Amino acid sequence: MSGFLEALSQAPEARVLFIDGDRRITAGDIRAAARRAAQWMKDGMDESRGLVFLHTDSAALLCAGLLAGALARRTLAVIPHAQPAYLGEVGADAANLLTDDGPGAPLAIAPGDGSAIKVDADSDLVFFTSGSTGAPKQAPKKMSQLDAEIIHWAGEWSGRVDHVAGTVSHQHIYGMTFRVLLPVLAGWRADDRQTFLWEVFATQMSPRGLAVTSPAHLRRIPPGLPLPNGKPAIVLSAGQLLPLDAAQEAASLFGASPREIFGSTETGAIASRQRDHDEEPWQPLPGMAISLDEDGALLVRSPFIGEITQRMGDLIELLPDGRFHLRGRADRIVKIEGKRISLTRVEEALKALPETADAAIAVINAEGGEILGGAVVLTPEAGSELARLGAFRFSRKLREKLAAHLEPAERPKRWRFVGRIPVNAQGKRVAADIAGLFEGGSLIQTLDAQIAPTSDNDARIVFVLKPELSWFDGHFPGRPILAGVAQTHIAVRLAEEVWGFLPASFQVSRLKFRRMIQPGESIVLSLTRDAARNRLVFAFTANGEPASEGIVGA
Repeated sequence: MSGFLEALSQAPEARVLFIDGDRRITAGDIRAAARRAAQWMKDGMDESRGLVFLHTDSAALLCAGLLAGALARRTLAVIPHAQPAYLGEVGADAANLLTDDGPGAPLAIAPGDGSAIKVDADSDLVFFTSGSTGAPKQAPKKMSQLDAEIIHWAGEWSGRVDHVAGTVSHQHIYGMTFRVLLPVLAGWRADDRQTFLWEVFATQMSPRGLAVTSPAHLRRIPPGLPLPNGKPAIVLSAGQLLPLDAAQEAASLFGASPREIFGSTETGAIASRQRDHDEEPWQPLPGMAISLDEDGALLVRSPFIGEITQRMGDLIELLPDGRFHLRGRADRIVKIEGKRISLTRVEEALKALPETADAAIAVINAEGGEILGGAVVLTPEAGSELARLGAFRFSRKLREKLAAHLEPAERPKRWRFVGRIPVNAQGKRVAADIAGLFEGGSLIQTLDAQIAPTSDNDARIVFVLKPELSWFDGHFPGRPILAGVAQTHIAVRLAEEVWGFLPASFQVSRLKFRRMIQPGESIVLSLTRDAARNRLVFAFTANGEPASEGIVGA
């Protein structure tokens, strides 16, 4: 069987390859666009610039870009997104970016010569992955390697599929392989645009359809979703592990569990499974040689990449029959919402913000899956802004600032503003300790407290002491009171939540108790942050009467 470029360059001119609403995009349309883009590269690009960067909203125009690169004999770098800061990070600019974005873009569907083309079938591509240092890392690929994989899938699903739709981006290798390259090679039609809404995706499914999606979408299937054209022949999921409950919910809707694909940008697909219980192992694809190194990390020799043994960052348990279980990651690369993400890269992006003095990223279980949590130590000025805006609006501001550098899945969804990042006795950060910062709700929420900053360094906090608060347990039977140590703890915790500030130590001085504080009393807590001396001054008033005061960190 010929490969993707041969299939695209030789397909009948009128053959419809992609559908965009009522619009039909033919092989001739794509070839005409490719000829113009190849001429753009030859006329306006200095070959000394090296890579040509490719990013499109249209899957059909991604095909045109790939064909244009082969015609111009240029190496194309397929980039996941085109945020300005990211383009600068990888070395892309307007002069070497092949895109369909904006008027006058070098890629566009327009009348032109759509006749057959002869091309170099084994063009060079580059993808970018998250390296262990956090910087985007180049992953070179040959088109022949991608062809080897899509030929496998075309053969396996021959006669079962004639249409492909997907919720995943074609700019990542999973979406590009199954939503773009495979249907062109196999002669199936495909939807041109990534689908975001389940209500739309459901209308694109059919009994001979391939639905290419991800755990991020499969966890959010609307209840009672109708399938007006019937169940799809195959549902694929990749990018991260699909939770068992999501697999079971999908199986009840589609009649079978989604087929999960496991692999990487460097290797392509390695194994697959369909889950009906929690410990369903992964079955290597035909021709895969699976082993593990001395650290228990996965080694793979794949017919899709040639005579290379590739070490992956996944720890596995290899079963006697050749199947395997995944047992976590051996590095700081994780999968969130189907995207391969470097925790180091996200931390460095956070630390680069002017509001941030230090930061740590944790993977936490929430919202039906894994998300990123950002623990941030703020500058004193940013702490004042946190107090004025509140945690919700302030964290939204940080997310907006990160948008220029990070994809949505890379931006933390949960935030903790802390006085310092926890370390162990050896001064090292422990992932479990950082993740522990996100357990439980905030003290402000627990107390139903109202925060009123009176200056950059002063705040007035009002709340009523609920009788069920744990601090009253055992203090004292028959006559509960809020102990002095609990008052100090509340003051320090609230200072951290209001400003992201902790005193230099928990030593307390000038402590005075004027009256006992009892359940049900109305409390006004006055806090003063002394950032220059790293100390916190607090004073409690109960039912309008002075109750206690002190300094923490003196």
